[in-house]
Amino acid sequence: MLIEAKKADNCAKHEFVLAENDIFDKMADTARMLIRENACMSLKQLAVNGEDIASAGAKGRNIGNILNDLLENVMNGSLPNEKTALINYAKEMLI
Repeated sequence: MLIEAKKADNCAKHEFVLAENDIFDKMADTARMLIRENACMSLKQLAVNGEDIASAGAKGRNIGNILNDLLENVMNGSLPNEKTALINYAKEMLI
């Protein structure tokens, strides 16, 4: 809805601003695809949580650091959002 509001706002401005609407259309398409695929975009959506990482041997702030690294790797496609794969990767980080 925010993208549509921005596009409507652009229509009320100078003509050169209308070119941004193509970019907004692509952004909206990407957002729809991520929603459709239920893509992991937050720590809450990871297949593991802090307790899982602590059970793997992490302590304190390192738990959060590992979770953030896992999320980044899942988001960029380097790791699948699967519990076993994530725990194994976390254990490798602890070595």
